[in-house]
Amino acid sequence: MVTPEDFAEDKPKIDLEEFNKLQDALWEEHEYIKEEDRILKERKAKFEKNKAAFEVLLKQYDMTKAVTDKGTIRVEQRYSYKTPKENTDKVQLFNYIKEKYGKDTLMGMTGINSQTLNSWAKKEVQSALEDGVTLLIPGLESPSVSNQVKFIKSKG
Repeated sequence: MVTPEDFAEDKPKIDLEEFNKLQDALWEEHEYIKEEDRILKERKAKFEKNKAAFEVLLKQYDMTKAVTDKGTIRVEQRYSYKTPKENTDKVQLFNYIKEKYGKDTLMGMTGINSQTLNSWAKKEVQSALEDGVTLLIPGLESPSVSNQVKFIKSKG
């Protein structure tokens, strides 16, 4: 098989037969990759369909996970908060943080990014729930909720 090193300036040129073999090899690999991509696309679609059916069945059986000898499949809800865009929402959020945690904490959070905001808001809401309180954080919209299916392989 021809390699890129075979085309170095100090190497002689390949003949037409070798060039044709290279073309044939390229076509063969191209077709192979194209077929593998098609198969992968079909398998991913089947996987997503089965995952959706699995989520429905877990809910019907009032379960959050299923365990087999291969491992555990768990469905978890993911909450995501949007960073406030409007100044009035930002002011409400900053006032909440300032009143609850003080000016120093607020100053440390003024440049907060989306990931940090989500982590902080989730902890804040979880803490309130543990105290038996439902919390809506001023300046933040209610979170969007999505399900995530997680696969945890057995160790044995």
